[in-house]
Amino acid sequence: MKKYIFLFVLILVSSGCEKYLEEDYLSGENSESIVKSEETFETLINSAYVSLRAWYGKENAWDLTESGTDIYTWGLDNRSVGFCTYETFTTDEEQERMAAIWRELYKALNTCNIILSRIDEVPYSSEARRDERRAEVQFLRAHYLWMIVNIWGGVHFTTEPSTMATRTANRTDVSTFYDQIFADLNAAKEVLPDEQAPADYGRATKAAAEALLARAHLYNKDYQEAATYALNVINNYNFQLLDDWSQIWDINNIKNPEIVWAVNYSDDPVYTKAQFTDVNGDIYNTAGIIQREGGHTGHVMYEIRYENLSWGLVRDLENGRGFQRW
Repeated sequence: MKKYIFLFVLILVSSGCEKYLEEDYLSGENSESIVKSEETFETLINSAYVSLRAWYGKENAWDLTESGTDIYTWGLDNRSVGFCTYETFTTDEEQERMAAIWRELYKALNTCNIILSRIDEVPYSSEARRDERRAEVQFLRAHYLWMIVNIWGGVHFTTEPSTMATRTANRTDVSTFYDQIFADLNAAKEVLPDEQAPADYGRATKAAAEALLARAHLYNKDYQEAATYALNVINNYNFQLLDDWSQIWDINNIKNPEIVWAVNYSDDPVYTKAQFTDVNGDIYNTAGIIQREGGHTGHVMYEIRYENLSWGLVRDLENGRGFQRW
């Protein structure tokens, strides 16, 4: 009798496992289907721009760049433990904000690597459009590599797409990063347009590629090349300084002739990532997770904390919701 019960249970468990292992793939998109049409592949290219919002106009970017220079002469309430833990061998949880930037930049790099490895398989309506999109992603890859090498130095480098989690990093010479950055930007600038159509505002341009070449050569101590590219951007495009410095901060002056290249933001949650998540999938509004990365929050970091004034004003959106980090 025990033998029959055992066989019955074994059959039941086996059939149960088979049932639950059946996958109902609802989206229908995967690495193979996305290259079958220009329309679907364009969505992948657009996604390569998304991680720029994790950096520009963000507290984390300033913490990792300008806050360590003589640009800032005063520190206020920026008490970011995630950037101020200096013990050796700290874990991701102890350096959560740094780890989140690491993950975001390498995710963006991998997206670019995937696109560049598959773009020739896509049935584009014209080769000119394919070449321009390729150049955009070459620009973006150079940009992400430049950010990585300037934050961490000669860390993990790859131009190959990853299809699974990578647990092993390699130490790479800084020169390897810059060789790839220059190769990508030099290729991109030969194809990218001088400016994009209004509907494509924010996509990479030739001027943006040359401006990044100037910056990359400067950081690599190639001073003559840096000056050449910088002067070319200044003199041979339609950029100019605004007459009134205060116009830079006008919320209605989003597009102006000072801007060489812009990162687009949206107040539509469909197009704007709400937050970063940490390695466990938690959002920042719980303790210890990277903060508010959906929109451009930079302007609030310099507003006075007027609720602390003696007459006790209320902190609200209308008056800037100041954070006063620096």
